[in-house]
Amino acid sequence: MSKDAKNVPTLRFKGYSDAWEKRKLGELAEFINGRAYKQDELLASGKYPVLRVGNFYTNDKWYYSNLELPEKYYAEEGDLLYTWSATFGPHIWIGPRVIYHYHIWKVALKNIFEKDFALQFFEADRVRL
Repeated sequence: MSKDAKNVPTLRFKGYSDAWEKRKLGELAEFINGRAYKQDELLASGKYPVLRVGNFYTNDKWYYSNLELPEKYYAEEGDLLYTWSATFGPHIWIGPRVIYHYHIWKVALKNIFEKDFALQFFEADRVRL
């Protein structure tokens, strides 16, 4: 029996025959931390909404910013985001282009980690937390 035999499940999906591979999460995804804002950078109106943790849950008040930032600080519709302060959890962003706050990670997935599976994986992890 090879050392990989225990990594081959009995029940297989059609088309899959290889052994399972263990991977570290950092090999499958990059967690990009949002940006911290000074109070004078948060405006009542502006070019970009600033997405904060509360906007996912209970707070419908939005701040805005006119800052032009590196592309990594913007979230687009369909991006996988993870809130990690006060309330933990994954979300698929549904909304306009936003700048996201530093209590949110944008999860940039590698091609081998499918977004819907990642969402369920992180949700199961959130429940364990």
